[in-house]
Amino acid sequence: MRIMPVSKKRYKKKRQPFNKNITPPKAATVTQDKLSEAIMKMAEPLLDRYHVYDSYNDTKKIIGFTIIAWNISLLPIKDRQIEKDKVIKSLSKKDRQLRADLHEIFDYLIHRKDTCFENDNRHIVDYQLTDQGDKYHLVVASTAIGDVKPSP
Repeated sequence: MRIMPVSKKRYKKKRQPFNKNITPPKAATVTQDKLSEAIMKMAEPLLDRYHVYDSYNDTKKIIGFTIIAWNISLLPIKDRQIEKDKVIKSLSKKDRQLRADLHEIFDYLIHRKDTCFENDNRHIVDYQLTDQGDKYHLVVASTAIGDVKPSP
């Protein structure tokens, strides 16, 4: 487990559609032992887009979405849509707009994982985000994908 400090900062950017033409960030060369750093880099465009650095609960939600997307991206292509739909259905209930927004977010995150961290196949089993006043610390626990057993 590693601790990843993240500075809280405010961004004043206009909300724009996600760009799927991703140039891998410098974090794409993150060593295998810095999974928390990879998650923060993967979530960074969402954190910027929704200006949530000052809200612990909103930051935690985005980190949670990012981790779910990370784990879904480890599945075979044919199983990804099924798992993504299950998650989105449980989160959106009958809200069509929320469902569409979640599809966009998860598709973007999965694409970002596949593009920027394609060779990192660790399954995230737990995480903890703590508010340290002027920054957040992310701790991530993972296991090698070969050790992951499918859920019943």
